[in-house]
Amino acid sequence: MAAAVTFALTVGPAGAQTSPNSQLLSAGMIKEFSAVDVASMLAEFEIETAVQAYSGDETASMIATTSGGATFIITMLQCDDAAASLGCKQAVMYTGMSNAGIAYDDLNTFHTNADVTRAINVPDQQMIVFGTQIFAQGGIGRENFQLLTALFLNDMQGYIENQMSGATSIALRFEQKPQGKTGNISTVISPGRSVPSPRIESVDHALAAALSNTRSVEFLNEKAAELVD
Repeated sequence: MAAAVTFALTVGPAGAQTSPNSQLLSAGMIKEFSAVDVASMLAEFEIETAVQAYSGDETASMIATTSGGATFIITMLQCDDAAASLGCKQAVMYTGMSNAGIAYDDLNTFHTNADVTRAINVPDQQMIVFGTQIFAQGGIGRENFQLLTALFLNDMQGYIENQMSGATSIALRFEQKPQGKTGNISTVISPGRSVPSPRIESVDHALAAALSNTRSVEFLNEKAAELVD
């Protein structure tokens, strides 16, 4: 099973061609952001980003790679100019990993411990999608955006470490039918913690991430961990 990911523009420490939104460099609140803004914030965590070619669906997507080799996606929504990745007011951060050998209890444990992330099973693609949302409506600071990102990365790092240390044995089995472009999605819900399920814009993006994310990748590095501690 394969999925092609095509990049039209590389954005990162060496690839950004436009100055970041000056509002994001101050202590003030911003109500929208661009791909360059997001790339600038993630670069401080040594995360490289690349903007995907515009697909015409009024969203802007970026592929992000951590210094530890983990891949995740940022899809920006409600943009003034999605083709140029400008004036976006919401972002969904998500990634994928294989669901092979994953148990109900593993995901319930994840939901109990996760700070900002939800896990969604996509059985017809044999993967779990993990995601969270960031809203700029009403205002969000640069530090808040980075903290939410660091918490997402910390949740993912915790998931991997839990799987490496041993998992339970009740296999996931789902029989739902595909639901439009989001695919065949089922959510394992755990009591005790309320985290909104993210709107997953493209299962193809998550599948590309799942194909590259093994249990040996690292989502969280020291710089991002400093915000979580």
